[in-house]
Amino acid sequence: GKVELTAADFNESLQSPLLGEGLYDFLQLLAQSQPEATPLQAALDRLPDRTVHAHYQAHATIDADQIILQLQPKACGLPAIAISTQLSIRDGHRLCLDNPHWLADDSMTATENSIPLADLHGFEIDLGPEVTLTTCQIAANKLMLSGTVRVVPIEDEKK
Repeated sequence: GKVELTAADFNESLQSPLLGEGLYDFLQLLAQSQPEATPLQAALDRLPDRTVHAHYQAHATIDADQIILQLQPKACGLPAIAISTQLSIRDGHRLCLDNPHWLADDSMTATENSIPLADLHGFEIDLGPEVTLTTCQIAANKLMLSGTVRVVPIEDEKK
């Protein structure tokens, strides 16, 4: 089947507690992989919980060929974060970051002022063995995916 994830849907998903923890883990990887992200690591070390929701407002923009994730701090002392990336599919069930950049200015696009995140190129988001993606296309305001998802029924525990 085919799925179109709009920018509005994606932004709504970013507010879920599960994605808040996932964003925290992603930011930890980002901070550990980039020397210029030292302020980010210091900020993450001060967060009392493993989520970004209490501390950042997450927002995503989907452009013609990239997704831009922005995290605006809700309190002073935390750095603003903006990352752009393209996506690809690996092994049918992994979405991979391609050509990710730390956006160092307000241009919201990878420019000469952006910093390539070479250590995160190829970073995988495993969607699980029940997912088989065949295409992933980023278009203006939407992410289009096609493939299959196998639904596995839960066994009745009373048996």
